Amino acid sequence: MRRGLWFAAVLLTALTMGLEFAHALEWPAKQGYSGQLWVRLQESLYTWFGTLGAVVYVLAVIVGVVLAFRVRRAPTWWAAGLQVAALASFLAVIYPVNQRLPISSSDQVTVPVDWTSLRVRWELGHTVGFVLFLTAFVLLLTTTPEKDSDKQLEAPHLRSPN
Repeated sequence: MRRGLWFAAVLLTALTMGLEFAHALEWPAKQGYSGQLWVRLQESLYTWFGTLGAVVYVLAVIVGVVLAFRVRRAPTWWAAGLQVAALASFLAVIYPVNQRLPISSSDQVTVPVDWTSLRVRWELGHTVGFVLFLTAFVLLLTTTPEKDSDKQLEAPHLRSPN
């Protein structure tokens, strides 16, 4: 059970870290985009990031917190804390920017007047999220459960003799 939970935590953390890393890698190129292009890309490229990515992101945080309560080791507590901080950062920094961006169904794109500050805030928020999830990922890897750690949870009569 504990190994499965640890594996799920590592996998979900890696997936979330990957999503955030993709945004961090895009940042330098996006600095040269016009407002029209930047808003259009936000609307077209990130549909799945927002739906599927949100599910993976929240599951990573939930599973990380559950793992911390189950394992009760300092690295898992730190990892869970960093994941919660990343989610709080997302909600405080990135989500408000997402709400400000227009969703247009026509070819005409309305660019917010302060789009450059929104862009910096959005990109910086994702970079912070990447660093937090990267650190959480490394911490989770330091808590690799031993192969026989689940046997401690089994009833004595079910344990295989070694």
